[in-house]
Amino acid sequence: SQPSRACVILSRLNRLIVKENLVLVHKKQQKSDKYKKLNPLQQVPLFVESRGGRVDFVLPESCAILTHLCTRFHLADHWYPRSRQGRAYVDSALHWFHSTLRKGCGGGTFHKNVAYNF
Repeated sequence: SQPSRACVILSRLNRLIVKENLVLVHKKQQKSDKYKKLNPLQQVPLFVESRGGRVDFVLPESCAILTHLCTRFHLADHWYPRSRQGRAYVDSALHWFHSTLRKGCGGGTFHKNVAYNF
């Protein structure tokens, strides 16, 4: 998914040491019992922090993951500003994107590719 790719791209561009796990949505791997225990919403992406083989922190939703990565790894200000107002602008853009563009694109894709076949 595009939100998952955004998380992967941010991680790779900043050479963050994170393990990427491929979840095959078309095979409904996000619906497995193991995944559902981590994320009851059963959606991707999902960020999981482990310590000593034990799950320590779980965070769903790409926007939350992106901002968490920026804060957790102290990424450069151009990714997620340190100033309160700067973060508010970035947060505004992230929320706008998910409440408008993603919703609109998803509906168009659904109607063109899924509903059309029924």
